[in-house]
Amino acid sequence: MPRPRVVNVQLPPEEEIFYSEYAISILAEGDSWFAWSQLNLVPSSNILEQLDFDEKALVVNYAYSGDTIRRMSSFFDNGAFFIEMRSQPYNAILLSGGGNDVIDALYDYQADSPLIIKRSDDGHGDDPNSYVDVDALNALCAYVTANFQQIFNYRTQGPAANKHTPIILHTYDYMTPRDAPALFMHNRARGPWLFRALMQVGAPSALYQDIAKIIIDTLAETLLNLANPAELIYVVDTRGLLTPAVPGTTAHSNDWINEIHPDTSGYTRLAWRIGEELERIGVVV
Repeated sequence: MPRPRVVNVQLPPEEEIFYSEYAISILAEGDSWFAWSQLNLVPSSNILEQLDFDEKALVVNYAYSGDTIRRMSSFFDNGAFFIEMRSQPYNAILLSGGGNDVIDALYDYQADSPLIIKRSDDGHGDDPNSYVDVDALNALCAYVTANFQQIFNYRTQGPAANKHTPIILHTYDYMTPRDAPALFMHNRARGPWLFRALMQVGAPSALYQDIAKIIIDTLAETLLNLANPAELIYVVDTRGLLTPAVPGTTAHSNDWINEIHPDTSGYTRLAWRIGEELERIGVVV
């Protein structure tokens, strides 16, 4: 099946887009799972690049690595996306968000102060839950919910060209906390993220994956609770699709190119699941 043409609006196409040439058109906004997880001579893949359709398809992509749901939901910071959503009709809107908001809230390195990831209470160092500040995590998830709702509300305001266009979100899969940063030209660029925070609070390595699972599951349930088929809002649960990286590895391992980003094969699995959802709700046949 042919891959869609993905137009990243951060890098405008040289030629004009004629929407009538495409049987399927999709508007996308999000983080690195829709953009790039690292840059070398050839940028790494993402979910959108691995979508497959039987018909000629176009994806107009506003995503970029490191994007947060706060910026995505702000008309002042992200006005071009909202103008596009209100003015140009699409067959579907794909959103990828919330992950970077969680990553940014793991630990305050400037103040050397715990946030979501905290030091264990005395006597509970063998319990993975003791390293997670539940109140902070729940507050962050409520914030993620409110910002997604703001995006949903924008869809029905103004000209509302996509008032009846389905919105599809996805959860994140189980990453392995490990010293595997994102690379730029084969050099360390960003990260690691979870691994670094867990090191800061002295969590035992044997608990790393259990702690990560608590965070990923909490965020996933938050996103799944946003589903509202009556309002054409759907959430794809992608947990458990990928083969986890091997603990202690520091580079590409199984379906993960670094600590928090899948590789091409991983993104292909995720894209297939999202494609199934697009087919289930009638966007593609």
